[in-house]
Amino acid sequence: MNLIAGLFLIFLVEINSCSEDKYLVKIDLNDYNRIDVLYNNNYGDIRYYTTYYCISSVSENNIPLLKPGLTVLEKISEQEKYFLVLIRNEAELEYIKSVSKLLFYDGTTSLIRCSEQTAIKLLTGYRLKLLPEKIVIPKPADYKTFYYKTTKIDEDIPVIKSLLEKITTTQIYNYIYELQSFSSRYTLSTGCIAAENYLITKFNNFGLNVTTMPFIISGTTSYNVIAELPGITLPEKIVIICAHYDSITYTQPEYNAPGADDNASGVSSLLSIAEIISQTGCKFNYTIRFIAFSGEEQGLYGSFYYAQSTKNLDIIAVLNLDMIAYWIKTVPRDLDIISNTNSKWLTEFISQINDKYGTIIPVNIYIDNNAWWSDHSSFWTTGKPSVCFIESYKTGSLEFNPFYHTIQDTIDKLDMSFAKDIIKISAATLFHIADIRSTADEITIIEPDGINDEITKGDNYTIRWLSNGTSTASISLYYCQTLDYRIGKYITTLSSNNNYFIWNTGNIPTGKYYICFLINDTIEKYSSGQVTIFSSDITSKLKVYPNPFKAARDTQITFTNLAKYTKLKIYNIASELVYEKEITDTLSFPWSVCNMSGNKLSSGIYIYYITDDNGHTEKGKLAIIR
Repeated sequence: MNLIAGLFLIFLVEINSCSEDKYLVKIDLNDYNRIDVLYNNNYGDIRYYTTYYCISSVSENNIPLLKPGLTVLEKISEQEKYFLVLIRNEAELEYIKSVSKLLFYDGTTSLIRCSEQTAIKLLTGYRLKLLPEKIVIPKPADYKTFYYKTTKIDEDIPVIKSLLEKITTTQIYNYIYELQSFSSRYTLSTGCIAAENYLITKFNNFGLNVTTMPFIISGTTSYNVIAELPGITLPEKIVIICAHYDSITYTQPEYNAPGADDNASGVSSLLSIAEIISQTGCKFNYTIRFIAFSGEEQGLYGSFYYAQSTKNLDIIAVLNLDMIAYWIKTVPRDLDIISNTNSKWLTEFISQINDKYGTIIPVNIYIDNNAWWSDHSSFWTTGKPSVCFIESYKTGSLEFNPFYHTIQDTIDKLDMSFAKDIIKISAATLFHIADIRSTADEITIIEPDGINDEITKGDNYTIRWLSNGTSTASISLYYCQTLDYRIGKYITTLSSNNNYFIWNTGNIPTGKYYICFLINDTIEKYSSGQVTIFSSDITSKLKVYPNPFKAARDTQITFTNLAKYTKLKIYNIASELVYEKEITDTLSFPWSVCNMSGNKLSSGIYIYYITDDNGHTEKGKLAIIR
């Protein structure tokens, strides 16, 4: 074959692959390995992910490679859009079927296809999300909810504590009232434009750099409002605090959608925090962006376009506030925080901050990769750490606002003191992660910062900082599992001008640690990120529990104290391989006690072999009782 003929053949192959039909499919995830096959072999793009299944775009030729466990939903439409819709009851499901093409329903979330106009006009008030073209998948984890019980730590950072005391209920009330007074902030209404201009004026008055980001929804241009406070030392690192400013009701939202709780309350947090920063003139080492999104009620449009446009930026953390002011005395007075597994470090940090300031408000943390119904999930799509502060994680619970998406969602139903406490914990978190500067501040922490750094026991880890002051300070370094160096372990003491320290972890126990910088024996600064130290030899540290596994009591078997790379194999008593898994970048792995096809293993004795990246192998028996 000559060169020209060869090039022509390649051209034909490229044309054929580009024109190949794509299908929307549902893939059962009996095991995380199914994700690995899809993702690592480029068989398709994952567009929605849950514990039990994912929705993907797959070319026709790749469909046989992913069977069994694959259901073809339809050939992908170029004329209409795909949406996720939260379904609360049978009547809503029947209505969805009548106005759209229902492709799949899992008992809570439905996947539909319809025109953008149908979604906006006929699904008004429903919780919607525009289905992304491709998402960053979260790491496997144990999907459990836990309650974080706080204990008071008396020592506070004085500068941050004084800022928190400036947040007032009067301030919050006024902002919610002013936003409610637009009658409607429905995305396609003139009231939304008026609210946008109001926010631009407010943020400008606070001395922030204000820009807007336009996007098109159903032929109408709407705008995100972005107000930026540039960082002093590392402006390329960005911390976002956000809330959607649009509102909606089930009927005639263009004219009457006060949206006091949903979501003037969230926007009041942005304005309150920006105002106290303006009043005090405090500075931060990292850039802070206050973002008010529009189009949230139509499918998270504003945050979707913003997250896609900034996916290559160094966004350390995103704090989203949505419905934070409804509370009645007959329900617990607490805050719910929603996170995915990639953002778990951020929830741990928020819990530590809550401790640091003496339990501002009790916190419930929900690690739920499927909680897609607010703007935080747009950042999950691009792999950024993001959490949602909300009064009630569970729609329809006694804590959930019964006036949601109605004309009765007005300020007289809200509790300003409750909102203030939630705003205070979000502000404290923001100030710490953005690294507030004070007159006594001598350093900016560089590493660890944000997402966890992962190393193997015995590795050298470089702790880095920048010296901000003109004078030399003494820095004592500690590693600790909480934001309290007194119950941590001392590393060394050195001068702030050194700017780095090489820490040998040979004698450090495996685990996740914050680094404390104790400046001149008085000022505490903590890394927002953690260092995860994996085992270098799993034979000495591996733990497997529960063993025996009893189906009447247990749901999984957990392997913990793993290496950075671990290979797990499980055999039955006849030496037949029933399960294998390559596990990376996690200290523990929860196994669902199923074989590779997702079928539950029967009662009996099984043998596991678990090998780390240094070739060490641990062997043991598992007893399974059904």
